[in-house]
Amino acid sequence: MLRIGVISDTHGNLTFASKALNLWGKVDCILHAGDGYRDALALAKMAGCPVYAVCGNTDGVFSPTEELVDLQDLTEEDLKVHKILLTHGHEFSPATREVRLADLAKRRGAQIAVYGHTHQPYSSYHSGILVFNPGSPFRPRMSERSCGLIEIDDRKISAKHLNIP
Repeated sequence: MLRIGVISDTHGNLTFASKALNLWGKVDCILHAGDGYRDALALAKMAGCPVYAVCGNTDGVFSPTEELVDLQDLTEEDLKVHKILLTHGHEFSPATREVRLADLAKRRGAQIAVYGHTHQPYSSYHSGILVFNPGSPFRPRMSERSCGLIEIDDRKISAKHLNIP
């Protein structure tokens, strides 16, 4: 089973980001969906696993605002088909964000689209694509402080939100 920690919108607050590490337990990699690109670099040192990160609207230009994460280097042969579109999501209209993210992921050959920006947890399937927002451990909106965990077992994908105390 592949375990992926998902976080976004840390905005320089590593206190709650480090609590996410404890909630996840052992993960194979971490995805950071922006507004805390430098935090993602710090998480990589703390976690001891690969961290994939994109920039958000408050990060400046350190890295791309979108990345296609190919999990083949982390997985066994039967899991190589999984790809994740990772973006901050601020460039998408709120009214159509999730549908457009699913469409973009599908066009890129991804099965999952991960985004941030809203500071609100979200998880739903659109056109067979899992669209997932972990929420935020820093200044959440209409929710608790949160992060996410995606697990991939053979062809089954599951995602859940974890509240950060």
